[in-house]
Amino acid sequence: MSKLVDLGDIQTHAWVPFMLQHRVRSSNSVTRRHRKFLALHKRILLVNNSPNSKGGSRYPPFGEHPPDRPLRIGYFTYDGSFKAVPAAERAVLHIKSRLEAMGHKLIPWQPPCPGSECFEMFLTALFVDGGARLVEMLQYDEVEQSMFLGLKIFKSWRLTRRIKWILAKLFSHPDNLIYMRAVNYVTDVPTLTQHVNSLEEFRYRWYDNWRESNLDAVLCPAFGMAAPVPVRTTRSFAGMLTYLHLFNITNMPAGSVPSGICVTEADLAPLRASLGQKDGNKPVKLAPGVTPYPIDRPWQKAAAELQVDTLGMPVGVQVAAAPWHDEMCLHVMREVERAARGVSQPGPTN
Repeated sequence: MSKLVDLGDIQTHAWVPFMLQHRVRSSNSVTRRHRKFLALHKRILLVNNSPNSKGGSRYPPFGEHPPDRPLRIGYFTYDGSFKAVPAAERAVLHIKSRLEAMGHKLIPWQPPCPGSECFEMFLTALFVDGGARLVEMLQYDEVEQSMFLGLKIFKSWRLTRRIKWILAKLFSHPDNLIYMRAVNYVTDVPTLTQHVNSLEEFRYRWYDNWRESNLDAVLCPAFGMAAPVPVRTTRSFAGMLTYLHLFNITNMPAGSVPSGICVTEADLAPLRASLGQKDGNKPVKLAPGVTPYPIDRPWQKAAAELQVDTLGMPVGVQVAAAPWHDEMCLHVMREVERAARGVSQPGPTN
């Protein structure tokens, strides 16, 4: 008979891995029960593959329980490529100050490579088959207008893609070349092997930097902006997705948490000023020290245009932890939730 493991209201057979599928719903708060369940999951499925079992591994060490001490949390508001809108930056700084008031240590930290490099690495991995799988999945689905161009490229012949790539090099903005390079990179087994090796070294750069910085977690924008308005648009704002792809491609646990703030008129003023909008017949007046939002890149201009009507919308932040440290990620997410509610003391670690 299998052994039953009791975790509060969770009961599961410890010897059946596929039964260990308890989902943490985004509408629920992060609880101690979720962290305990993940600890059990890792003990059963992952402990034999733990980086600690491999001598000289460059992965951060395997861990289960969050430390009973103030946390060292790195934070950044700019990934080095695509600037988050003012509301998204303010959300990170707001939570930073709240976490510091709770006794945690917040350290400025910058990713070891720009967001555009992460984004291209992610797209290359995603479209390693030239987008064939995506085309198959969306064959009978309703496709957003913003995806039409990409699907058209994926459906085209490889020679046609190469020609479009050359034309994009000559006439398009460098940001738009990321898609074309990603789709055209893997053409045979040697280029696939090269991509896999590049991806491994790319991750090692992150892990080495993380260990040198001695971080428990990282706090950053979740999406780079609030929800776009209108939601269904032909504009491409893919650049803002880099904040999500940073931890997807590096295989690091991450989650988004409400920051407790909403978009204000002061957040929108730099966007409106950069787009040339006016207050009546006068240019938008900015507060001292505030500069217009940069729109010199196509994706950032699209982001500004999709944010000028977001007054009052909530803004989230993102928390990420080292690989194999899912419990730490959930623990810090709970601390961020407490900070957003104005709690002044850190929560329990068990």
